[in-house]
Amino acid sequence: MIQTGVTMFESGQHMTGDTAGAIETEKKALALLPADSPARGYYEAAIARFKAAMDGAQLLRRGLLLAYCG
Repeated sequence: MIQTGVTMFESGQHMTGDTAGAIETEKKALALLPADSPARGYYEAAIARFKAAMDGAQLLRRGLLLAYCG
């Protein structure tokens, strides 16, 4: 199943620090699916998880910087 291959690829991107790349991969996969595909929910949820991870990492970096400099 293609979903499994894409899942492994984007997870690898995220785990190696390329979360933006993982989001783009998910968006590309989502664009290939029919509008009524039940798999769309998976890709939409993955995009949301990766965006949340990016936001969390940015907040953590800001907090550490403030703690270090403050």
